[in-house]
Amino acid sequence: MDPSYHDTMRIHQPAPPPERPDELDWSNVAIASTLILSNIFLSLLFGLGLEKQLIVAATRCLVQLTIMGHILQPVFDKESPLFVAMLTLLLISIAILEISFNRTKFRHDYMVSTVALSTITAVLLTSFVGNALAFGASPWYRPRTYIPTVGMLLGNCMSAQAVGLNTIMGQASDNKERIEMYLSFGATRWEAARPLVVEAIRTALLPVLNSMSVMGLISIPGMMTGQIMGGSSIGDAVRYQQILIFMISSSSTIGTIASCMSCCFIIFDDCDRLRLDRIRDTRKKPKASETPGGANVGSWWDETTRQDAAGHIFQVINTDDATIGSNTTGNSSTTTNSTSSSSTSTSSSAADTTTTDDSAANNGIFNPTAVLHAASTAYASASHLAGVAADNIRHAAAELSEAAHELKETVMGSEEVDDGDDIGVL
Repeated sequence: MDPSYHDTMRIHQPAPPPERPDELDWSNVAIASTLILSNIFLSLLFGLGLEKQLIVAATRCLVQLTIMGHILQPVFDKESPLFVAMLTLLLISIAILEISFNRTKFRHDYMVSTVALSTITAVLLTSFVGNALAFGASPWYRPRTYIPTVGMLLGNCMSAQAVGLNTIMGQASDNKERIEMYLSFGATRWEAARPLVVEAIRTALLPVLNSMSVMGLISIPGMMTGQIMGGSSIGDAVRYQQILIFMISSSSTIGTIASCMSCCFIIFDDCDRLRLDRIRDTRKKPKASETPGGANVGSWWDETTRQDAAGHIFQVINTDDATIGSNTTGNSSTTTNSTSSSSTSTSSSAADTTTTDDSAANNGIFNPTAVLHAASTAYASASHLAGVAADNIRHAAAELSEAAHELKETVMGSEEVDDGDDIGVL
């Protein structure tokens, strides 16, 4: 047989499958944990104060992933739809509680219900379309495909919803006067809340859009990396990742829009009023005990701190002045006594010189005590006037807002006016 035939057949033979990586054990994890120790060392070196958080986060990661591994193994082996449904419900419940109580700085009324409805709708709809149609899994709830997909969708959707809710409730609290002005001039609650909702959705979806833009150009995603390291072909890994990132983008968008719209219709009531009493700030605030100067004790430079610092400076300056005066007096007395023993004329000259030096010390040397005292008094007066002016401005704004609401209710409540024309917009 022609040798060239064997060469041709050798060229067209398929490449051998890639070798699977060796099995990993806890010693490999222990080696990787030294990287966390380096982070703790750097935190101590720079005084970041993150040592406790790093240890707690690393411990939670180890424990949670280990428990998840023991749970997933029997679910994957049995492939029971009941186990898949129970595990999915557990993951969704944890995500809802995380969004409602840990990830957001603000909470509104009925937040658990609205977040639950938004998350369930977004994740279940997207996971069904992706697994049943895009991945072509048979059955579509096959655990080895469905559970990891739901986990990644929940993680990204949870982050997007938390950012969106934080943004819309924070903007509503910061821009209260502007929103109430729009409402007082006849704007509906959607017209007043639309800028807040748009800004919140844009901010929440920005990380997903950035990740999608640089994927494959700068970063290699986690699912693609895992499949390649697990021995899958490059083409399958690429296509799986493309489908997954589209599912993540869709679920994050649906969940964020649903949760932000629900928040909008809760913090604005049916009478087109902004209800900030339905928003609670979950951040810890220092106790606001007022001082005589009108500033809070929690401030780093309040009235008490200023007075203590000024008193300490005055005490040091007065001590230095007293020391200098006592030294000058002692030196003058010594000079006078030694001079008196020699002659009367020399004693008179020394006394005149001492008197001249004391006058120069009192009149010619700059005295900082009076200057610091004047500056301290001016600062206290300015702080008091600024506080009074701020209180007056807030009081006037509150009265103006109340008058605008009363005017709106009066005008919108009247069905017709004297000339017969309907008033639609104030």
